[in-house]
Amino acid sequence: MRFSSVYDIVKTCAFRTGLIKTTYPLGIEPYQLFVLMAALERGETLPGDIIEVGCGRGKTTLLLNRFLDSLKSSKRYLAVDTFSGFEWSDVKFERRVRRKEENPGFYSQSFRRFSYNSPTIWRKVVIEYNKLDRVQMIVGDINRLDFEPQQRFSAALIDVDLYLPTLAAIRKVYDRLTPGGTMVVDDVIKGPLYDGAYQAFHEFVAEAHAEFETHPPSCGVIRK
Repeated sequence: MRFSSVYDIVKTCAFRTGLIKTTYPLGIEPYQLFVLMAALERGETLPGDIIEVGCGRGKTTLLLNRFLDSLKSSKRYLAVDTFSGFEWSDVKFERRVRRKEENPGFYSQSFRRFSYNSPTIWRKVVIEYNKLDRVQMIVGDINRLDFEPQQRFSAALIDVDLYLPTLAAIRKVYDRLTPGGTMVVDDVIKGPLYDGAYQAFHEFVAEAHAEFETHPPSCGVIRK
C-alpha cells in the first residue's frame, strides 16, 4: 500500500488499531433529516424564508445548506439561537415547575452542555468557514424574540429541547408558516430530561387543531 502523506499513514494506523471509530455525526435522526429535506424541497415552490431555532454546533445548519445548494435555492436561512446555552429562566421552569430537580445532577450534567458557544465563535466556524452566505444569525431568546409582521416561513426546524422555548418557537413560527409549509420539531419523545419538547408539541397541536404527525424516535411534524 502506498501513502501520499504522513496524514494518510497516521489516519490508516489510527483506524486499523481502533483509535478512530465510525460514529453517526449528527444530533438529528436520519428519518427526521429526510423529512426536513423534503420540507425544504417542497418549500422551494412556496413563499417565505427557512428558519432553524436552536442551532447547537451548526452541523445540521451546514448539512441543510449544502442540500439547499444542490437545489440552487435563493432562499434566506435564519439561524436563531442564544448561541450561549439555555436561558436560566427556562432551566428554572424545568426544575421547579416540571420537577426536573428531582433528577440528580440534572442541571450540571445536562443544561450546561451548550454554554461553550458564542455568537462570534459560531459565525466564524459555521458561517464564515463554510461560506454559508444565505445564513443570517439572529441572536436572542425565542421567548422574547419578535419577528417582523411581514415575515413568512416555508420550512422550519425547531430544536430547543425545553418546554418554554419549544412552545414559544412553535407558536411564533406557525403563525408565519406559509400554507403548505412544514415545521419539524426535534425531541418529541418521552424521557427523563428533554420531554419538554414532547409536552409543548402535543399541547400546541391540540390547541391549534393543527395537522401533525410523529415519527419514532423523536420527530414531530406540523403542516399548515
